[in-house]
Amino acid sequence: MKIDRRDLHDALLVLAKVADPKSSLPILGDVLLEVNDEKATLRTTDLNSHLIMSLPVSGDLDADLVTAMVDVKKLEATVKPDANAGMELAEIDLVLEGDKLVAVVDDMRVKLPVRKTDVDFPAPPPTTKWKSHTTWATADLGARMDYVLPAVCTDMTRPHIATLAFVGDRIVGTDGHRLHTMPTPGNGKPTKFKNPILITRKAAEQLRCVLKCGDHATVLEHKEHVRFVVDGFEFTTKKFDGKYPEVDQVICKQQSVATVDAEMLAKMLKKLDSICKAVAVKMVVNGAIELSVEAGDDSAAVKAEVLMSYSHEESMTAVNPAYLADALKKSGAVELTIGAPMDPIRIDGDDGRLAIVMPCRQ
Repeated sequence: MKIDRRDLHDALLVLAKVADPKSSLPILGDVLLEVNDEKATLRTTDLNSHLIMSLPVSGDLDADLVTAMVDVKKLEATVKPDANAGMELAEIDLVLEGDKLVAVVDDMRVKLPVRKTDVDFPAPPPTTKWKSHTTWATADLGARMDYVLPAVCTDMTRPHIATLAFVGDRIVGTDGHRLHTMPTPGNGKPTKFKNPILITRKAAEQLRCVLKCGDHATVLEHKEHVRFVVDGFEFTTKKFDGKYPEVDQVICKQQSVATVDAEMLAKMLKKLDSICKAVAVKMVVNGAIELSVEAGDDSAAVKAEVLMSYSHEESMTAVNPAYLADALKKSGAVELTIGAPMDPIRIDGDDGRLAIVMPCRQ
């Protein structure tokens, strides 16, 4: 059979994000290739998530069904096009010969071992009776995930917060020290979910890769699974069965102390970090902003007029500089709410971006 080489390679790059080659089950490092009716269906899974996509094929398709399980990374490396290849190399030949999948590429015959077909590839969730929620622009959803994901917990001993959460009309992430949230996408009005949908951090990172493969994502739900359909890709992952923290209890009331140029404040953080590394930075707001680190010989201070407005007595707190930098990303002007030195900091940015950063000791 013949298949478009670049399309196949691009698909395998995404499929490899879901495969789990480090698993004790070798089959989870494979891609299942099924060819029938002028279509090649490719599927990978790590048991928690499944990714399926199809590509058109041509050539000698007299066989009823061709099935092969091949190491996804080896197949991706095999079909990878030369950067200088012309259109004459747009298609490649794939042939199943016994226990080998043969790819004819660049005047070479590359043989890859095929896993025994008596091993069952893990089946995806059912394909019927899915409830359709909405369709979002992938660029919009991706941008919101990029803001929320850095705050998602990486500690797998706390699985209830090691998740990206769709709660009501918001996308939320927290690690217990900070919280990021943005409204769900929508045409003027955010999409609201009746029940929270929680997916693991790993699944969210896999989904982020899939979103780059198309313009629109349709969201569907089926009992304990949620599915995102992005053009030719179907990404299905198991919802985390647990209770997410009460987000509203964490979000302090907005009482703006200052409106700040986020880009300039981020530059201050970067400059201070280049002078001395610190896990806590003292921030003083009083007509200007001063960031400082007091650690013996490794002390430094950066002061700048980055305030666009100021309406409060002097405020002072200490904050993790990395958390503050993440909260400022891709924002123009942000509103800072700073209470007592040990109160959380609230940062309101563009497009409904909201971050809560807990204070820390210097």
